[in-house]
Amino acid sequence: MEDSLADLGISLISGDMSDRPKKRMRKGTRSCTECRRRKIRCIFLPGSSVCSHCSTRGSTCIDQNEGVDSTENAEPTRPRTSTPSSASRRRPRVQSLPRISSRQGDLTARHTIVSDEETSDIEAPSDHPPPLVAVLDDAHDNTSMVFRGIRLNQAAAHKAKICGSLRSVLPSYDQITATLARNGSWWDSFRQKTRAISQSQPLEPLLSFAAHAYTSTSPAELAILAVAYARSLGQGHKIFTLVDTLIIGDFALAATLDGMECLILLAKTYTDIGQPRRAWFTWRKGLAIAQMMGMHRLNPAAPAIRQRIWWAIYHGDRFTSLLLGLPHGFNDALLDTSEPKDVDSSSPEVWIPIFIHKCAVTAGEVINYLISPGKPSFAKAMSLDEDMDNIYNSVPSSWWDIPDKLPSSRTELNNLVDRLLIHFFFFHIRMYIHLPFLKNSSSSASQEVVRLACTGTARQLVKCFLVLHTEVDGASLFDCKTSDFVAFTAAVVLLIGNSISDGSSRPQDLQLVADAERIFQASEEEGCKMAGQCRRALVLLSSPPQNGSSTQEILIPYFGRVVRSVQTQSPDDRPVSGYPQLALSTTEASSSGAQSTWGSAYSLDYMGFTPALAMNEMWEFGRTSEDDTMSPFGLDVGMLDIDQDWNLFLP
Repeated sequence: MEDSLADLGISLISGDMSDRPKKRMRKGTRSCTECRRRKIRCIFLPGSSVCSHCSTRGSTCIDQNEGVDSTENAEPTRPRTSTPSSASRRRPRVQSLPRISSRQGDLTARHTIVSDEETSDIEAPSDHPPPLVAVLDDAHDNTSMVFRGIRLNQAAAHKAKICGSLRSVLPSYDQITATLARNGSWWDSFRQKTRAISQSQPLEPLLSFAAHAYTSTSPAELAILAVAYARSLGQGHKIFTLVDTLIIGDFALAATLDGMECLILLAKTYTDIGQPRRAWFTWRKGLAIAQMMGMHRLNPAAPAIRQRIWWAIYHGDRFTSLLLGLPHGFNDALLDTSEPKDVDSSSPEVWIPIFIHKCAVTAGEVINYLISPGKPSFAKAMSLDEDMDNIYNSVPSSWWDIPDKLPSSRTELNNLVDRLLIHFFFFHIRMYIHLPFLKNSSSSASQEVVRLACTGTARQLVKCFLVLHTEVDGASLFDCKTSDFVAFTAAVVLLIGNSISDGSSRPQDLQLVADAERIFQASEEEGCKMAGQCRRALVLLSSPPQNGSSTQEILIPYFGRVVRSVQTQSPDDRPVSGYPQLALSTTEASSSGAQSTWGSAYSLDYMGFTPALAMNEMWEFGRTSEDDTMSPFGLDVGMLDIDQDWNLFLP
């Protein structure tokens, strides 16, 4: 049997049928020999001498007319015969063809195990080599179509599996909508964040979004709903981790508009719940994906949503990098900073985005200035402060006013919150410019000016914090633990600044600190761990040491060391202009007009800003008992976020 098949293959290859006369073509017909043999339509692209099928297969495209002419003009030749020696040489090659075909099929089957999503960013069209025989080439073409369908089915099954995993951790639709309706006031702020630059589309209510996202087959859209539910619930860390793994960790899903919106919501949620380190890492992943999608190339013709997503990620990275003392993730030299032309510059929709962008660019310069090796440059600080002053004066002065009475309309309240958050960002940047010079190591006039500027900026920041925590309908206007921590550091700056100033603004600043402590106490009663730690810190900084030590170092995360020194003079020798000592309860002090006793029991000195990267060295565990430094964390503190237990400020 094998010998007969081999003889048949030899006869086909040796050309026993080659002397059959070729059929003439109709005039005007253009078709190659290979397409005619395959009985498929021969298609020539304009200006090409090779048909598309031959180009795809990599075979030689021979016009049928050339074949006919050559046949007609050729001299008769003797028919080719197979000699025993040539037949014996060709028989093993023909017998090996089935084995080659089966081996190629095995390789192709193994290739389909890799999913289309895993290789979509590196695949490129490949030219198939000329087939050994026509049968194998036809089989390969048919198999490619089958494999393409298999890939599509695998992608659909992969998405369905992810949606199933997300739905497995979600409750019923009624329970989700009840939670969102009760605690979903933050949604408008999130939607506004993604449209900070371009404000052309209306906001979609949270319940309206939940109605169509709950039954969506898009994993990223369903993940947005899952994060929104967990954010409203206040205890969805498992859901955050699941979304981070399934959606953000899958480039094919993350590199979509829904995937990028999911990333923004997740990063903002990490910021809101007091995990700026995770937020910073998520923003950094967002920057990488956005740049691979080309979002950083701000094309005016690009859809507005691409610009909104890019700017939301860009600004989020700047805020968390500034707080943590980590490098920001994008070089501003690659951005087009030119202001738009032919627009109404008096419209808030035009100048507010420009204002925000200028603040973000300056924040990048402040980050570089703070984390650069060596001592901070006083000249650079003055230059950055001048830039911030120009930004401050570039907007109407009335825009900086804080109303004494809140508006009644929800839309006006949302606009007020957005405006105060921009104020908060501005004063946060400006306070960090002057923070390295808050130290009491120098009494020069220039550094005294800087200290006063730092204290004044911190004062404005605390005022914004107090308004943002005004309760409306039983909830604060804005709830973000990371912003609360920034306000806490501003209150600490007020205490330090007043301890080394002439005392002219102490009653006002003491009132602000007492009001901030009252808000932290209310949040602590609702179960916020970070608020309780901030409140205890303010109480400790506002009272003299209890253990009789002359000097104590108090370590504040992402802020630095505060040294509390006890005066050694006798009571009769104490000066009158000492540091104000709060009453035992600053909440009581707030209700009684912030009355305080002005003594000189102790003073506060700031030892300098400490970025996140230096915190491991500063918070080493296992100090000796003689060292009076209060270590706030203990083991591996560099991996902790501000929402975790500080073990701070021992009594």
